[in-house]
Amino acid sequence: MLQLAFQQMEADIFDHLWDEEIMDECCGMCVRQTLAKQQPLPSSIVCSTQRTAPIKLNSIICPLAPHCARLLLDFAGGVCIPLLCHLICMPCLAVPKGLPRFEVGVAPAIATVLAVSA
Repeated sequence: MLQLAFQQMEADIFDHLWDEEIMDECCGMCVRQTLAKQQPLPSSIVCSTQRTAPIKLNSIICPLAPHCARLLLDFAGGVCIPLLCHLICMPCLAVPKGLPRFEVGVAPAIATVLAVSA
């Protein structure tokens, strides 16, 4: 009985992988999540004395928990990341104050920015 259920789930997954409507929905969801990550952090999370640090070739970057900080684009089009207070989560406490932090998921974007500016 259990094996039959697994076979049915496997068949459903295979069908979903070939269904254009489902694939479009998944791609759309991915785009929406990517755009959401580019939005500023809520003011309740960001320290009231928020500063931004431009990313340079010699910048020290510490990837942390996914919800700690997000990559931001400043008004002039330069790439900046917010420096957040150390009260958000346990991984933040292990990072020296003032070092940039960002979502692990945006590491490829940061690598691209650094490569282009080199």
